[in-house]
Amino acid sequence: YLADIGTIVKWGKAEDEELPKSVMNYQVRPLQSEMRPFDVYMVDGRWRVPCMILSFLHASARGAPHNHTRVMLHDCYQPGTSTEVRRNRNDLLMASHLLQLVNHSTHYLCVYKRKEDVTDETLFEFWRENMLATP
Repeated sequence: YLADIGTIVKWGKAEDEELPKSVMNYQVRPLQSEMRPFDVYMVDGRWRVPCMILSFLHASARGAPHNHTRVMLHDCYQPGTSTEVRRNRNDLLMASHLLQLVNHSTHYLCVYKRKEDVTDETLFEFWRENMLATP
């Protein structure tokens, strides 16, 4: 799936990350044409936490049970690990009240599910408030 995020610079970063078209296209476009939920979603790149949240919302909107969907996150580091503070990838901490770690590769891949008491409304509100969040 392709999403027009405008002009890019080093590492595929959008030159103007505040451009609404960039944010919306990057986060929503890959999910728009999918009418069925996935069992597993994979997130990597920019706007990681908002993309994770939208993955859970996409699955729910297409009928997947809340406890069924998993989202894998690349370059996922656990608190207390080293390597340059893991390139400042602490962005996931802001969603720790919504998401639960299910598995971790001990290196760079985490698998998350939504916490049982988290509603779609709560996820959507969090996404709306944090859709521009990017490391």
